[in-house]
Amino acid sequence: MSAGAGSPRGSSGGRRRLLAASLIAVMLLAINFLTGGRIHEIARAAGGSLWSAGNGIGKTIESSGLLRSRRALEAENTALKNQLASSEERAAAYQVLLAENATLREMLNVVEKERTRVSDGLTAPVVSSLRASPYGTFQIGAGSRDSVSAGDLVLSSENFVIGTVADAGARNSLVSQIFSAGMSSESLIGDVAATVEGQGGGNARASVPRGSLIRAGDPVIAPSFGGRAIGIVGDIKNDPEEAYSRVYIRLPVNLHELQFVYVVKQ
Repeated sequence: MSAGAGSPRGSSGGRRRLLAASLIAVMLLAINFLTGGRIHEIARAAGGSLWSAGNGIGKTIESSGLLRSRRALEAENTALKNQLASSEERAAAYQVLLAENATLREMLNVVEKERTRVSDGLTAPVVSSLRASPYGTFQIGAGSRDSVSAGDLVLSSENFVIGTVADAGARNSLVSQIFSAGMSSESLIGDVAATVEGQGGGNARASVPRGSLIRAGDPVIAPSFGGRAIGIVGDIKNDPEEAYSRVYIRLPVNLHELQFVYVVKQ
């Protein structure tokens, strides 16, 4: 019953809306006729203005570049990132060159000192990490083709003996550190003769008579290496119940940052 009753009311409402719209259209046509087409001109002018405004806004947006494709923006972003990475790489390479030049200048200082000893030598790069090499050894980029041979001395930029060439290949050589564990050197600490025993990692120790005039910072000289320094005194431990004092020696070189060494004949 309710569904049947609602249908006529819906139909009559639709007819009324259609009739109202028709009456409004007839009235607008009549007014337009009576005013000589004035309504039509007003509507056309308003539409033209809206179209012109919309077209101008579109051109403004287009000329501002806001409608560039996403692909073009991504390409530009990628290019900028590549330029930045290239600039950072060049800056890093420049810093590496500065560090290498500073090291080479220090090596030149060693060369000048060694010339007074009338000894031939050459500067060689360190080509293997001391951490990655077998304990107490490292590789340098010079070999028998460069006149390097077993027994040659390997010096730091400050003219300290780091080690000796254990084996010379054609282009590379294996260097054994003089402070590696198990190595020993007869040395002078001040005026006191002592046997310096390597402990590894650029460290060594020796025993001297208690009361010897030795202090921290004193150089340790090895006559067997041409009277060159092999380290400095780092600390001294005295035990009242012992007749000897324990002297701790270190190589004043950061072995893990070595880039170049100087090789001379023994």
